[in-house]
Amino acid sequence: MIRPEEKLAARLIKRHGLRPPFDLLALASLYADVEETYFPIAGDGITIGLGGSATPSILINSEQVKTRKKFTLAHELGHVIIPWHTGTILSDEPDIIQGEFEYREMEGEANRFAAELLMPTDWIVSECENARTVESFINKIINDSGVSRDAGLIKIFNVIKKPIICIETDCFENIIKIYKPKKCTSPSFDFLNVRLSQDLINENINIPFQYESFSLLDRFMHTYLFDKVDFICTDIREWREILDDIISFVDTDNPQKLKLSINATLASKYQSYKSSFGVQELCANILMGFSGVEKFEGVYNNPTFKIYIYKRVIELLEKDMKKSKKQ
Repeated sequence: MIRPEEKLAARLIKRHGLRPPFDLLALASLYADVEETYFPIAGDGITIGLGGSATPSILINSEQVKTRKKFTLAHELGHVIIPWHTGTILSDEPDIIQGEFEYREMEGEANRFAAELLMPTDWIVSECENARTVESFINKIINDSGVSRDAGLIKIFNVIKKPIICIETDCFENIIKIYKPKKCTSPSFDFLNVRLSQDLINENINIPFQYESFSLLDRFMHTYLFDKVDFICTDIREWREILDDIISFVDTDNPQKLKLSINATLASKYQSYKSSFGVQELCANILMGFSGVEKFEGVYNNPTFKIYIYKRVIELLEKDMKKSKKQ
């Protein structure tokens, strides 16, 4: 769900017809007097005169790196544009004991405004759909927006709707971070420990994927874009019978517990994504939620498991339609 401060950033982009890369300083100068200067105290930026009759002033710490300056300027512009931010705000001052909830809320809102302004959600989603490779997509977002690697990756994986996993490692393939999309399901990579292992990935992930590896500054990125899975119903049995048959082939001490876990997992994924995808994509998202999870290995590998998912999803959709008609 898009937040109010992100909506304000989106409106600003639309009002001025902006698309990354754009001149952020020129934009900010329409709403405030902007100056870059040395800060005698710690802090990234300060905005003075919010909510007053005079034009607000934005001061940016000149000692920051280029990407940090840009995000700070977008952050301070957020304080100017967001109408409920008033007074004078010093951003990212670690020693300030402004433990008040309001201050922290305003800083979070300005950060989200800045991220949406520099990296509009619609733009990222569009670039993701049209990109030839994951590498070119990630590089374009980071380069055109002018943000840091970490800020770019966080925003990307918060908004994309493609099942892409990105594993960030050092030069020795020690895992630093695993990025997963929040808007769709992707296979679990919990079987990986501290090091990247392509053998383990191939053993545990059975959905076809396109693998890429590339460097991003001092880090190495390993990305996995999972292929589309088609769901075709070729079985006349009900899903309950299909699931019972699947479980009969699994080596488990408690088949009833496994059955309950499968049904609960499917229902949870269904509720999370039913409003975002059509039937095929919804089924694919649910299927990925089972991939790479050890307790579901014997179930996931059964060729009729996709039919169970499809039939169960259709039944749940039909139930939802009946409920909506009664209301």
